[in-house]
Amino acid sequence: MSRPRKQTYPLETYLISNKEGDISNNADTQRKPAWKAIINGLIVTILTDDYIPPIILAEEENSQLNIVDGGSRTAAFMMYRYGNYKNFIFCREFNYFI
Repeated sequence: MSRPRKQTYPLETYLISNKEGDISNNADTQRKPAWKAIINGLIVTILTDDYIPPIILAEEENSQLNIVDGGSRTAAFMMYRYGNYKNFIFCREFNYFI
């Protein structure tokens, strides 16, 4: 077994890799996400510059990357970025709707 390694991706690069299938979110370890609550919370977290836990990937022998932890966050990012997700959230800190 190879040693774990840390690699940082810019969010857009990570999302493109997901969209193109280079990173799979279909692992058996993932639960089904609660879309609306996750997306709303994640967007507020981004706007308020709060901590977002890392997404853990596993690499198979064929170089395919699978999401081990962070599938719901990834799905929320994908839905918001590519899924035409529209929801209005009032952000008290900045006093406006997003």
